[in-house]
Amino acid sequence: MANVLLQLNTTSTHETHADEESTIINLDSRAKCCVYGKQETFTQLVKGDDAIILIGYTCHIECESKLQTLTTILDSFDESQIVDLKMNLVGQFVILIKKNNHIYLFTDFISSRNIFYSITSHAVSSSFTKLETFLQTTVNDLDENKIFEFLSMRYVIFPGWLGQSTKHKRIKWLLPYEYLTINLADSSFRVTPVVYSIDNNKESDCARLAIDLIAILKFITRRKEFKDSLVAASLTGGRDTRLVAAVAADYYSNIKFRIAVSSRNANSVKDLKVARRVAKARGIPLDVYYFQTDRDEERFYKITEGLTPAYNHSITPLIESSQAYALGFGGAFGSQLFWPIKWTSIPEFIEAKLDVARKYLFIENGFWDELYSSLLAQFQKVKDTFRLSDTNDMDYIRLFQLLQTARYSSFIMSAYNRAGYQLEPYGSYAAMELALRVPPVLWGNHKKLCGDCKVQTMAMAILNPDMGKIITYASFRPMVPLSVTTYPRFMIGYVKHHVQWLSKKMQKMHQRSIRTNLTNGYHISDGWDNMFINRTMLTYGLSLRSEQM
Repeated sequence: MANVLLQLNTTSTHETHADEESTIINLDSRAKCCVYGKQETFTQLVKGDDAIILIGYTCHIECESKLQTLTTILDSFDESQIVDLKMNLVGQFVILIKKNNHIYLFTDFISSRNIFYSITSHAVSSSFTKLETFLQTTVNDLDENKIFEFLSMRYVIFPGWLGQSTKHKRIKWLLPYEYLTINLADSSFRVTPVVYSIDNNKESDCARLAIDLIAILKFITRRKEFKDSLVAASLTGGRDTRLVAAVAADYYSNIKFRIAVSSRNANSVKDLKVARRVAKARGIPLDVYYFQTDRDEERFYKITEGLTPAYNHSITPLIESSQAYALGFGGAFGSQLFWPIKWTSIPEFIEAKLDVARKYLFIENGFWDELYSSLLAQFQKVKDTFRLSDTNDMDYIRLFQLLQTARYSSFIMSAYNRAGYQLEPYGSYAAMELALRVPPVLWGNHKKLCGDCKVQTMAMAILNPDMGKIITYASFRPMVPLSVTTYPRFMIGYVKHHVQWLSKKMQKMHQRSIRTNLTNGYHISDGWDNMFINRTMLTYGLSLRSEQM
């Protein structure tokens, strides 16, 4: 995958593997930069003593190409522009800019690609594993509380760490609303927060919001440089990918839909049934990639650095096929933007989530007090970053969930960039800003007949009702508004939804659990955490024991 490792004042060599390409880029006599990955997965421009390196894909919303974007940035760059760039650059990326005596590093708006750094060792990388290796990690580097934090966050939103700290005591994680500046004169690191002012006053007209959403998705997905290239839009059984796929299919003449399927994953098999109907309704070929355990399970561990739950491994063949297309589109982050928020306050949200976490993670009470404080501190940072015109906790909960989801999925986004480019339209500033204008009445309710996410549903009905009338999987509603003519579809979906809920409850009752014994506590799971636990033991020399219950 395309990853960068930047070292200051060093003569050490970069470690590479036989199946990995690497490129040394000379930024300055005091800064050694190595990019790991195929030439097609990163871009570099050098002008005199200045340079810009792009890991992944980006394009300014007002530019026609990636190259034009990078040229414009490098020619006129000033540190004061970083906030505007994070708002107006689309794609999943890391950007490094060498300008005069400074190096600046930042990511896309929600940080769906990573920047890790070690101040004491004067090193930066987009890969956690690369930085661990460079630092010659030992058991003394492990912060065991961060193991518990990673596991507990699975029950808050998705597994991950809070704040800048990671399980490695010397490695920090740049937050989505920060950028990093390195002064080459004295090798000092400076982390600077960014601030956004957002108009989140609510718009009650669902049709107007839907039209605005379509316009945003079109503006982001229509990349002129790929107009005649082979591109792909991922499909699942859900809403998010379907809407993006419909928008992309109206612009690209050479487009395919794609999906990954595992016979061991009943949900993905059901996704395939829906995806085939959607592809047929639109008349677009569907590329199906089948997960093979002996080929893909270990591969997934490697390409996601062992930091992504095992239940995601069925998408491995889809990730590995990214080089077949000039650009890929996904539907990540759509749910976090539009699903209903059922908590009215931040303390209520935290208490509810920690009550669930305590059922699976058993550790002394001091940890839970610390985690509660860490969550409150993270929410405060979100509030300090996003200055909302209408300050309400529900919108801040939505922003928190969006940003934590991006951190969780960042290792998958990095894997996509191994041989190709991925663009997630819902991960843009414009999509986030629109989502914050949606009032609770238009969030809907999945427990009711009309379903939830009404703005996306209306957008699909406007854009392509033939694709919209097919019942989605998981939410079990068509993507068209409830009416006399669509009532039978909604009723069928409503019944299926409740049958599915009951089926999951029954499966959970008979599911075998795994107990992982940790220092000062233990974790009970269905095995989703085995990759994280295994990499922790391997990298840090920690001895942990898991057993069937």
